[in-house]
Amino acid sequence: MMQEDPEGPRFLIVPWSPGENRPTTRQVLHSDGFKISRTYSLTGALSSYAASGIVIKNKIFSDMADGESMTFEIQSVVSEDVVAWRRGYYDQPRSWEETGPEPGDQNSLTRRYAAQKQRVTPSMPKPRPSFLESCSTKALSLRRAATKKKRQGQQLRNEADSSSSDSSSTSSSNPDDASEST
Repeated sequence: MMQEDPEGPRFLIVPWSPGENRPTTRQVLHSDGFKISRTYSLTGALSSYAASGIVIKNKIFSDMADGESMTFEIQSVVSEDVVAWRRGYYDQPRSWEETGPEPGDQNSLTRRYAAQKQRVTPSMPKPRPSFLESCSTKALSLRRAATKKKRQGQQLRNEADSSSSDSSSTSSSNPDDASEST
């Protein structure tokens, strides 16, 4: 980038090695609002209006346009003991690359499932059907009732047709009787 744009910004890359142990004096950002169970998206900016010279905003999500200003303090912590740097999870064998459990293997999830499967609470109410489930059940019963009525109507028509054809066949089979009665 510097070769393509000689008038542009200059970059100086310096290799840095933190050493084996952490420094004994550390600066820690402390805020009462932080919780372990949450994720934060913090942005910082220099400000001549802030007492510390820095304004830190909690955007909560990284795509939020603006966040709320945080109250914080920077504490200096001096450690008497020599402490090695903590290693990230990626320095250890990656659990997601290892082979998973085979069928029949016992682990914490299968043991928890087995313990919960045996537990039955009769006092628990059965879940109520949702609105869509109720509607689909009602539509199915109405469809069945309509089919049944059509079938019964068809049977009545068939019976009526057969009885009218029987009566017309008996009257047409003896035409002399019909003329004598008149």
